[in-house]
Amino acid sequence: MTSRLQSIRLCCRRLAGRLCARLVGLLGRTVRIETEGLENLHGHKLAGYWHGDSLGMLLTLRSLTGTGVEASALVTADARGDIIEGIMERYGARAVRVPDGVAIRHSLGRLTREAEEGGILAAALDGPTGPLHKPKKLLFRLAQRSGRQVVQLRFSYSAAIRLRRWDHYAVPLPFSRVNVRIEPVGAVSLEDLTDFARIERRLQTVIALENPCKQGIVKRLENVV
Repeated sequence: MTSRLQSIRLCCRRLAGRLCARLVGLLGRTVRIETEGLENLHGHKLAGYWHGDSLGMLLTLRSLTGTGVEASALVTADARGDIIEGIMERYGARAVRVPDGVAIRHSLGRLTREAEEGGILAAALDGPTGPLHKPKKLLFRLAQRSGRQVVQLRFSYSAAIRLRRWDHYAVPLPFSRVNVRIEPVGAVSLEDLTDFARIERRLQTVIALENPCKQGIVKRLENVV
């Protein structure tokens, strides 16, 4: 009985992933992705972004893989991650599944090998649970262990909905523009990891809602979790 329930849940997750992939695909056909600093991605970089821009990142990965760029992203090993993996696979990107919390320490060797491979490896800097715009060490630890450099992807939207949750999740509206600025953060040393404030100072932690003029039309949904 338990095995049957697991099979049903897995089937539901796959169906949900396919449905979400179709919705993202429909949105991707109408949203225009504009990139600045694309040359900063050359050389197989580790790419960090804020969790609230996860949908913008999916649309960007869809755009990049459409031009032949190899791309993967760290995704938590849970039900939500199953759906995200389904979306990414549909667009030629690869999900690298990671456990949450302290269990991730046991996966550092495997993740370092992933970081050493070619292509772009992306991860939410403040994910998966925040706090907002407070970067975690994982991506930078992988950069130090693999010798790869880090870039930060910053998103702005001509028209978007911001969900009222910890990450201010952005949903770009159809026929809007998503501007992606790719900025170099650089190499990461052991000293940077020890004094992590040095990394935080190198990141430009600009909260989108603090500057609505540059963000275009931004609406907030007050009661969405």
